[in-house]
Amino acid sequence: MLDYATELLAACLIGYAIAALMPSWRALLIAILVALLVTRVHSLRDLLFSRIFDGCSALCAGFLLGGPLLVVTKIGFVTGVLIRVLTLLAQARGISLRSTTAIRVAGGLVAPTLLVIAPEVLEWPPWSML
Repeated sequence: MLDYATELLAACLIGYAIAALMPSWRALLIAILVALLVTRVHSLRDLLFSRIFDGCSALCAGFLLGGPLLVVTKIGFVTGVLIRVLTLLAQARGISLRSTTAIRVAGGLVAPTLLVIAPEVLEWPPWSML
């Protein structure tokens, strides 16, 4: 069984990899739309259960999409989107594939570093709205 910190790191890196490994801007746009749809469904489910029940138990919140795990995945995904947009722009300007791959690998360290340096970003209000 993995500890909680390892699960958070894995969620962050998986969210990053999903965005950073998109082959084109069209695929990246589709991934962004799917991510927005999934988070909207999650927030609608929370709204529905909070109105039906007086507070949502751990069972209805779900163990995978509840709490900080979803926020960490969002942070990783947003970081991956920003890095992928940067590398797509660099490729359009003629930067080599080796250089953009190095940028993507180095960018994978941004989100976990952000979470280690500033863990209060998990309580930042805009993440709950995404």
